[in-house]
Amino acid sequence: MASSSRKEIVVPVTNRLFRVLWGTEHMRLWATRPYPVLADDELDPRLRAQITDCRAATGVEIPQGALIVMLSCGHSMYSQVALEVFDHFTPLITDQELMFELLMLELVTRMGLGMEYRSPEP
Repeated sequence: MASSSRKEIVVPVTNRLFRVLWGTEHMRLWATRPYPVLADDELDPRLRAQITDCRAATGVEIPQGALIVMLSCGHSMYSQVALEVFDHFTPLITDQELMFELLMLELVTRMGLGMEYRSPEP
């Protein structure tokens, strides 16, 4: 399969998964409890163009600043999990759950939900 053919198949599937896994919940959250984000005119025009394309490709209809928060949260969680999976913290941090919970608190606080966050009971 040619590289361009693979991209034509993979990109639409990835965009759909992005919307289903992340976008739907962020759109629901934004509709019920918007949180402070950068205004469109505060974004670098190059980033604004990319976020516009991302929004069009995924169908995630939230302001550009909120989409940036969503992408940033996803990036942070992916990074945390990757560090754990590939043992990059070991032996410095032996209980990764505590680090993950701290990250979750940081992310939900960024979306205005910090006061409501409760970490799971051990």
